[in-house]
Amino acid sequence: MVDRQARQQLSQALRQLISGRITNDEFEDRWPPPSEDAALDGVQYFGWLLYSDTHAYKLRGRLRVVGRERQQGARAVLFLRTGLAYEWPEWPGATWGERFFSCMIALFGLLGAFAWWNDAHQNAWFARATIAYCSFVGGSMLFSWLWHRFGPAETQQIKEYKQAGDYEVWPFLRRADFERACREHHLLAR
Repeated sequence: MVDRQARQQLSQALRQLISGRITNDEFEDRWPPPSEDAALDGVQYFGWLLYSDTHAYKLRGRLRVVGRERQQGARAVLFLRTGLAYEWPEWPGATWGERFFSCMIALFGLLGAFAWWNDAHQNAWFARATIAYCSFVGGSMLFSWLWHRFGPAETQQIKEYKQAGDYEVWPFLRRADFERACREHHLLAR
C-alpha cells in the first residue's frame, strides 16, 4: 500500500534533514504516524542512520551529508514521490555480536557510574570488581573493533538483502524504475 500523504511528509522532512535545515530531533518529530506503507520504515531507518540521537544538531559543516549517503538520500526523496511499492525485504538488523557489544557498552557505562559512586563511599570491593568487569568489557570492545575492522565485511544476511535487487539504486528495486522516476519527476540532475 502506498500512503501518499505520509510519503510527502517524510520526503519533505528527509530533504530538510539532509540539507541541514532541520535538526535530527525535528526530523524525528516530523515522522509520519505508523502506516502500512513499507517504504516509510525503510526510509526512516536510512534517515536515522545519518546522525547520532544523543543530542540535537543540524547536519552542517563537517557533519553535512556527502557522497554516497547524499545520493541515497536524494534517491529516497525521489522514491517517496513516486507511486511505486517498496519491494525490498526487511533489513536483517543487528547480529548477535552487535547486540552483545551494545549491551556491554551500556553496562560498562552503568557500572562506571556505580564504581564512581562506590569509590566515593569507600566500597573498595565493588570498585575492584567493577574495574575487572570494565577490563573485560574493554577487551570485548577491542575484539569487536578488530573483528569489524579486519573480519568479514558483510554478514550473509546483508549479502542476501543486497542481492534482492539493484542495491546501487536503493530504495528503488530496479534501475529501470529509478531511471523512469528521474525522467518523470526531474528532481535529480544527471
